[in-house]
Amino acid sequence: MVRLAHAASYRPKVPWSEGLPDRERDILDRFAQGGDRTIELVRRWDRWDYPIDEVRIGEWSVAQVLQHLVAVEWHVVNARLDSLDAETEPPWAWAEPGPADGVGDGSIAAAAVVFAASREATVERLRAMPLDAWQRAGVHATYGRLDVAGLLALMLEHDEAHLDELERLA
Repeated sequence: MVRLAHAASYRPKVPWSEGLPDRERDILDRFAQGGDRTIELVRRWDRWDYPIDEVRIGEWSVAQVLQHLVAVEWHVVNARLDSLDAETEPPWAWAEPGPADGVGDGSIAAAAVVFAASREATVERLRAMPLDAWQRAGVHATYGRLDVAGLLALMLEHDEAHLDELERLA
């Protein structure tokens, strides 16, 4: 079973991006919805009488896909934001981490809640950034120069690819 108890008390967050230019505001608002979308999927699965825990998407279980999103949040998004604080135009290699280890009890619901909480923390970090920090950029090995909004747009594409896969299951 999905063990919805982990996700039962989660409440969607209201986007807030006051003062940002349109491009940055739109991307941040969409980025902020990733955790909410994930929790809603878990809630839908909990209404099933179907062993979602046994479903595989390629090589990974549903929990592992969600744990992968956690790893990307921790080791790609936040690591790259850290590098922007430390360097001018840091180089970014291609990164596609596997599922994060030690995410809650290993259940789908635990992974979804950890992802939602991690995303919320990242969004709070982004909202606290001064406007000029949004113009900082790194140089991605494949995509070239990306400012913060460009990085988030790329991460959104990644999120949406995985969440669309999961959506098809729901």
